[in-house]
Amino acid sequence: MSAIGLLQRALRKYKQDGVRSFLKEGKYSFFESKPVRSVLRYQILEKNGMKPIVYDDLPELSQPVDTIWEVFDDDQRAAVPDPIPPKTRISKTRSFDQVETHSPVSPIVIEIRDCRLLHPFGLTLCEQGVLPETIAKSTSPSSRVGKALSKSVSDHGYREVDNFISGQYPDSLESLPVATPLLPLWGNYYHWTIECLPRLAGVERHQNKTGVKPTIIIPENPSSWMLESLELLGIDDDRLHPLEDHCTVDQLVVPTHPGPTVAECEWVRDQMHDAVDYPTIANDTANNRIYISRRNATRRRVKNEREVADLLRSRGFDRYVLEELSVSDQIALFANAEVIIAPHGAGLANIVYSEFSSIIELFGDSKKTTFYRLAELLGHDYQYTHNPTKFGDIVVNLERLEQCLTKAGLEE
Repeated sequence: MSAIGLLQRALRKYKQDGVRSFLKEGKYSFFESKPVRSVLRYQILEKNGMKPIVYDDLPELSQPVDTIWEVFDDDQRAAVPDPIPPKTRISKTRSFDQVETHSPVSPIVIEIRDCRLLHPFGLTLCEQGVLPETIAKSTSPSSRVGKALSKSVSDHGYREVDNFISGQYPDSLESLPVATPLLPLWGNYYHWTIECLPRLAGVERHQNKTGVKPTIIIPENPSSWMLESLELLGIDDDRLHPLEDHCTVDQLVVPTHPGPTVAECEWVRDQMHDAVDYPTIANDTANNRIYISRRNATRRRVKNEREVADLLRSRGFDRYVLEELSVSDQIALFANAEVIIAPHGAGLANIVYSEFSSIIELFGDSKKTTFYRLAELLGHDYQYTHNPTKFGDIVVNLERLEQCLTKAGLEE
């Protein structure tokens, strides 16, 4: 992004969140830089003998030894797809089918005793090392572990974090008997919906096996849509514990980090569909051709949105701003949608609630596999357009968009 684009985004962020949040994020940006993250990982984690624990070693951590379960039944595990690409950025010249793929691992849930959680993201430490599964897939944890550690140092200072990791902390520190962390590294709708909510399938399996309802550790200042989604999934308020400081947990219930897999996505979709009675709501409130606007976002707004909206209106589309809708209404909207057009952004996570829809994603000067891979998992038809950008916003090429509409059978 250009310097002007960064300044424009910063000003929008300042207007939306205020000066205190703006300055705090600026401080964190320093600690999050790759050189600083690398130094912190070495100075704090490796110095204290804390190395990431890989997926294959998780069964050895489960205490007692029989407290490890597959999250889904055999018939559901059979739905794990062919290899899929990782969530990554790719160059303009590469197509999605050229990206190296991997096979998602089968989700499991385990119990681990005597854990420590770092505020604010719940980076988890146990006797054997760092447990990345609370924030990242253990197959590639380095970047996310560094991010979580950097944020903790930014908020609490180097000395306090170093002492906590080395086991020096006050007796007054809060301790929870049985808990599971639900703490996204990024507080946006995508990371919550796709990386946090599927973990509740593991919590449900644990509860069915043990009869115990673990406390759900959530962000210190959860958004309204986080709380609404938990309510829809049947999590009562008295089970929620906002993480306001480091804490210890006697028995940590750990569902592995979502792949995601088909079974995980379908579990979230089916639970939410049942919760909102979507056929009734959708038929009353939504069109089945929808365009998602990012007019309230700090970046990747559509610069020529009026022209885009006029074109799409002629093809039967309605425009929606997701920030103005409840989670229930977003679920209903996407569940009923046959065609979904949107700039790349967190709101497209809602395609997890759609069934065999046609997706057209609008990219700027870079593209990511995020929603392509989700569409592939869920059996959606997927297209995208590359477009020029101006100061971080997208200028949609109307001719390319029309070509996508024609390919999707949406002629005038």
